[in-house]
Amino acid sequence: MRIFLTISFSLVLHLCWAQSGTIKGTITDELTRERLPGATVRIVNSTNGTTTDLNGEFFLRVQPGTLELEISYIGFKSVRQTLEVAENQITEIQITLRDETQQLQDVIVTGFLQGQQKALNQQKSADNIKNVVSADQIGRFPDPNVAEALQRVPGVNIERDQGEGRYVLVRGLAPQFTNISINGEQIPSPEAGVRYVALDAIPADQLASMEVTKALTPDMDGDAIGGNVNLITRTAQTTTPTIRASALAGYNDIVKRYNFQGSLEYSQRFLNNKLGIMLNSSYYETDRGSNNWERDDDEMELRLYELVRTRLGLSSTVDYRFNDRNEIYFRTIYNRFTDRELRSRYIFVPNVDASPFEGDEIERLTKDRLEKQLVTSFNLGGKHNLRKFTLDYELAYAEAIQDTPFDNEIGFIGEFDQLSVNFETDPEFPTVSSTPLYSDNTLYEFDEVQFGNTYARDVNQTAKFNIGVPFRLGANDGLIKFGGKVRLKEKSYDV
Repeated sequence: MRIFLTISFSLVLHLCWAQSGTIKGTITDELTRERLPGATVRIVNSTNGTTTDLNGEFFLRVQPGTLELEISYIGFKSVRQTLEVAENQITEIQITLRDETQQLQDVIVTGFLQGQQKALNQQKSADNIKNVVSADQIGRFPDPNVAEALQRVPGVNIERDQGEGRYVLVRGLAPQFTNISINGEQIPSPEAGVRYVALDAIPADQLASMEVTKALTPDMDGDAIGGNVNLITRTAQTTTPTIRASALAGYNDIVKRYNFQGSLEYSQRFLNNKLGIMLNSSYYETDRGSNNWERDDDEMELRLYELVRTRLGLSSTVDYRFNDRNEIYFRTIYNRFTDRELRSRYIFVPNVDASPFEGDEIERLTKDRLEKQLVTSFNLGGKHNLRKFTLDYELAYAEAIQDTPFDNEIGFIGEFDQLSVNFETDPEFPTVSSTPLYSDNTLYEFDEVQFGNTYARDVNQTAKFNIGVPFRLGANDGLIKFGGKVRLKEKSYDV
């Protein structure tokens, strides 16, 4: 067992006028009532301004008196409001923004989708290098898992397994140099002996957004060289019941089987918009296969792969907003991924020293494997704005399991007097001939058999808190942010 203790301390200074009045506010979407992070707030005819935080809130010191405030957000109409700010007093406001639509002759141009508007504003106002992909953007492409969706982010590449994305590489570095988080907390790896996470186990339609951070800030885990990928689950936004459902089907001609994909989501806010409940489920089944050949200097393989992959995702979020300044939440996500693989191989090994074509060998290998991966995460926490300071805290539990109940392979070997491989007729599909016929099972002798099973389990338990205290230093406003984090990690591997 390992214990990690992280204490973060950051100091951010923002240049502004030497003033004694304060404006504090919240910016929300008029339609969905969702808070808008990254909105620009500025004093008209002044260089003084700020942006809203992740909760859509802002805090701005100004000169006392009458002033005009302008709020802008990508894809929304800008709003101006006149305020009277008293000296040494806090003026609180709430601003709602409306989507912007422009008409050009017969063509109507609307703003970005709501989720992508939010994502772009988060990127613009971030203190570090960050890319944000919203659920709107994720849904534009038929990506079955998170790795496939992340490949569309600049500076992100993926490694594939049987044609499907599995591992993420940020800035060209190997997967083990990138942290993977769900709702801000690292998730462990379900694979034995490694620290990187296979993202093909997590369905893409479980997420509200994905954040790829390439430059870490002091309040983030520092054990990542490439960057951090944060997967954010969905929350309820409106008091109107929202139900979303989808179903897809396809056909794989190689294995002659059908593929299925479906999702169902329900969300609603209750108790005068205070209590929010979000339930999400998705299922994906694909029958994949490949029929190919590979060649080395002294041998050639004919390969036939058949595999069935299923992916089940369940997530829920329950949050309660006491008021605009206090909120608690409980988030869960459960993902189960199974991979059943059947592999057959012919390995042709000609005896190049014999003449003509004597003592050629053919190996026949058949492998049957079943692998199950489980990734589970629970987050319980709260966020509070207590006027003099801000406080957020969280308890998190994450577990990853990889269970391979069987990984068996059997091999046979046979010798043939004449063996030839012809690439001239069709270079993409070579033909093999032998005397006698190499497909005759009675010509092979038993060579070897292997049986295997493994079980790996990785658990992270985390507790953390952050406190932010605004202050003044001469003509500058600033924020001191400090906090603590404890992470207990336990990993086991049974063969």
